[in-house]
Amino acid sequence: PRGGSRTNRRDDPYASERSLVDMMGNDQVMQRKTNAKRVPNIEALIVRMHKQAMLPAIWFILSRKECDLQTMRMSASTVALTTDAEQALIRIEAAALQADQPEAMRDNMLPALIKGVSSHHAGCLPGWKGMVERLFQRGLLKLVFATGTLAAGINMPARTTIIGALGRKTD
Repeated sequence: PRGGSRTNRRDDPYASERSLVDMMGNDQVMQRKTNAKRVPNIEALIVRMHKQAMLPAIWFILSRKECDLQTMRMSASTVALTTDAEQALIRIEAAALQADQPEAMRDNMLPALIKGVSSHHAGCLPGWKGMVERLFQRGLLKLVFATGTLAAGINMPARTTIIGALGRKTD
């Protein structure tokens, strides 16, 4: 037997987190610096949330560019949060927007949209934002990366809300 009383990482997903905390001890400066640089693997977190039935979710990010970047990353990912039937309904909604308001269509975001992920921010045209809101309300979108402007009076029922940061880093 290797390692005696060691815990398998699969059995204890927080083992590495605890060992990191143990290494820092009471060094407050080291803890602050480490926490500032740690960023979770977003794709792995989304997969975990999906498996634990924590979707639909809204992930608040402070920048429009970062909302779109995370959406594009999910577009390139092999992870699909939607079923084939849901994907067909999303395609129908996207085709309707393309026919009605072609300028509002964000073709580069369509693969992510079909996988159940989208961004929503002030840089999106109203037609796109309206479609995202309708798809989310119908349960077809599972994750929306959004800026704080989404919180202003939009009815998008989410099971989980994630806040990426509480303030912008200024230094």
